[in-house]
Amino acid sequence: MPTHAVLLDLDGVLLDSRDALVNLYQDMIREFGLPLRSRDDILECSGKTEEQWIRTMAPEMDEAVLKTAIQWCESHYAQSYLPVFAKPMPGAKELLYHLQARRVKKAIVTNQSKAQSVASLKLIGYGGIDAVVTYEDVEKPKPDAAPLRRALELLGVPAQNALYVGDTQIDLDAGIAAGVRTILLKAPWNAHVQADKVAELDDILVKMYNA
Repeated sequence: MPTHAVLLDLDGVLLDSRDALVNLYQDMIREFGLPLRSRDDILECSGKTEEQWIRTMAPEMDEAVLKTAIQWCESHYAQSYLPVFAKPMPGAKELLYHLQARRVKKAIVTNQSKAQSVASLKLIGYGGIDAVVTYEDVEKPKPDAAPLRRALELLGVPAQNALYVGDTQIDLDAGIAAGVRTILLKAPWNAHVQADKVAELDDILVKMYNA
């Protein structure tokens, strides 16, 4: 099937946000008096929303405190951590321009918030995205299929003519649930995940045209 659209995750795919996430959650842990977590522990939760992350790491947290912690993370990540610690993945902007030149539609499908996705795309420095779907745009975030299905609806492209690029088990599960061919960008946190993978963003074009 020809590929008419490429759906892309942000954190870990177009954006190297590892240092931003680690600093955010380590500061949040100190702020709310949670048990300390290592860098590897934090990155193992890559792809989760703030609520999913906190529920995983602190399942005993009171719901009222949880709501405050989520709000703290959402506001601080966009304003204080992404601009300081995150940077575009090598080849991110080049890939987007290559897709544009080939008239392939492009959508962002992320578990970030709207404000965070705006900050992330500003860092990447590319304004030609055709659709952006955040966890705020759907009833259920990834790994549910809803975000990918919403992106396909906005693009007007059927699932069989789309490719989704992520970096976590969450992304793979969402892609499978949506019936979209899914590949993962290799990362330490997905070493155990059985999936079609690429080492570099440049390899996505090869995957597209040699399916």
